[in-house]
Amino acid sequence: MTRMHRLVPLLAASITAAAAAQDSPPAPTAPSEPPPQQASPLPQLDAAPEVTEPARSGRVPTFTVEFGGGYQFETDIDSGGSFSLARGAALVSTVLPVAERMNLRIAAGYSYSSYDFTDNARFGGSGPWEGINSVSVLASLGYQIDEKWSVFGGPIFGIAAESSADLGDGLNGGGMAGFGYNVSEDLTLRLGVSVISQIKDNVQVFPIIGLDWTIDSERSWGFNLGSIDTGALEGIGGELVFNASKQLSISGGAAYSTRRFRLDDEGFAPDGVGEDSRVAIFGRLGFKASDAATISLFGGVAVAGNLEIDDSYGNQLFSEDYDAAPFVGASVAIRF
Repeated sequence: MTRMHRLVPLLAASITAAAAAQDSPPAPTAPSEPPPQQASPLPQLDAAPEVTEPARSGRVPTFTVEFGGGYQFETDIDSGGSFSLARGAALVSTVLPVAERMNLRIAAGYSYSSYDFTDNARFGGSGPWEGINSVSVLASLGYQIDEKWSVFGGPIFGIAAESSADLGDGLNGGGMAGFGYNVSEDLTLRLGVSVISQIKDNVQVFPIIGLDWTIDSERSWGFNLGSIDTGALEGIGGELVFNASKQLSISGGAAYSTRRFRLDDEGFAPDGVGEDSRVAIFGRLGFKASDAATISLFGGVAVAGNLEIDDSYGNQLFSEDYDAAPFVGASVAIRF
């Protein structure tokens, strides 16, 4: 039976993909200039990352390069032992105008997560896994119908596997489609549906839900719902943003994340599946260093963490919670 905490990550992935709808071409009446933006999230295991910057009014292709990483400090596992996590990620994406009201967004990302386990006796003398590779690719076609309505859709593909595992066994993918609606100049909603496969599980259907809200008339306060990068891991949640100036933004929020990945053919669960989930409570500081570059620093605490291991047949071998763990991270986004 599929557990609820396995459903949430793909919901996050679908929201991540749906945000590509924000790259739809401008409506006939161009909106006012948006508030300063923070660096957009780095790649997630199950899908390419979202775009946090609305489509530009010109018909010139745009490109984004992002890189960064995070570290989750050592924390105890309830049944004994402990672990820490370091992660690095990079993304390249482009938005291509293909017609008067149509844009195509293509994004490819890579991330590496390095786990360091201690007291591994219960895992046969070595950690249950070490380095996890993730590759993600997204293509999304967006069409602006009028000032209010837009539609989007496209495929999603990803690979999540331990370094020495067969990458083909960690493949998942699917597609998504939906629409965006500009309630007002300050509020945009996105709704849709995605169909995405899971590692050692059935194909699942998930709703797509997204929201971008500028709260005050001075455009200093905003709220975002969707895919959020919180340093060591990203996830789905909400973030309240205060734009202190054109260069500086301060924000905080909470996000749920989970990662499911194929293990190698040795160790505690040969050809099995590992999973790491948590809730991150975080704060973020964003600095716009230039018109093209944005730097983000963030930190917080991971709570409600859980590690899980299934064997190659899908039978659960291990499921334990872990204690609250602080984490820090940084990212840089360059747009041109």
